[in-house]
Amino acid sequence: MTITIPGVYDIPSAEYHADCCIKPSLSRSVAHLMIARSPLHAWHAHPRYNPSLEREEKNTFDLGTAAHALMLGGDTKFKIVQADDWRTKAAQTARADARARGSLPILERHFEEVLALVDHAKWQLERHEARDALSPGKPEQTLAWLDKGDIWCRALLDWLPAPKPDKSDPIFYDFKTTTDAHPDAWLNRAYQHGCDIQASFYRRGIRKLGLAQNPRFRFVVVEVKPPYGLSVIELTQGAIDMADRKVEAAISAWATLSVSGKPWPGYPPRVAYIDPPVWHEKRWLDREDRAQVCFKERTQQRQE
Repeated sequence: MTITIPGVYDIPSAEYHADCCIKPSLSRSVAHLMIARSPLHAWHAHPRYNPSLEREEKNTFDLGTAAHALMLGGDTKFKIVQADDWRTKAAQTARADARARGSLPILERHFEEVLALVDHAKWQLERHEARDALSPGKPEQTLAWLDKGDIWCRALLDWLPAPKPDKSDPIFYDFKTTTDAHPDAWLNRAYQHGCDIQASFYRRGIRKLGLAQNPRFRFVVVEVKPPYGLSVIELTQGAIDMADRKVEAAISAWATLSVSGKPWPGYPPRVAYIDPPVWHEKRWLDREDRAQVCFKERTQQRQE
């Protein structure tokens, strides 16, 4: 499918990731690379600009991907394979056949882990302040919109909430899995993977398509190991304001580079001078202070 008109579309994720828009479009992951790495990294990760790019199929078990599919209840079909691991020829053939049919291959014992994670996540959400998350609505909807006149942008929304009877703005949720869902611990991971840019970028598309005037965006974060702790996290207004500036910068850079016909630049071609991180400096200063105290104590003992 080729998207020629801005709107909301229900298309397979494979088509989305291949870039389904009539012109090369900017996604939140590419926008994150543009800001966090360089325009060259963004170009390299784009399926329409980099002809050698291949979407990687993971041969190892990815509980997060499976939990995501089961939690959202989309059209992903699981193929449960009766095997201890993927090392046998029969298991590898079953995996390849499942992927060819558009299914997600998974070992039976791993599927039981996914069921446990999703059951615990749903149980916690039912008792959470944000119990309206992921219900009712539609899973995995593609948003495609025009920005700055003729810049195509796209986003794969985990959950498109149903319109509210009072026509007030709904809250949009995104499902994430992690090893530690405590908000303080997830903070670093969120910024490392550009979740702030995701929230801003998705909110931008939601507004452009008229789905909400002032949308709020939250993350449902669940741990992949027992006891499957769950947090619901929303960026503060200050964090959103900063992310909005990042997204604006990414779209502006995309608008310039996509029509320049020139190579996209990588890291700045100059020597970079770096300071030690604050935590490293503090650790060393503390060590010096302790050494100085020990030296004074030993000196005083000798004098006595």
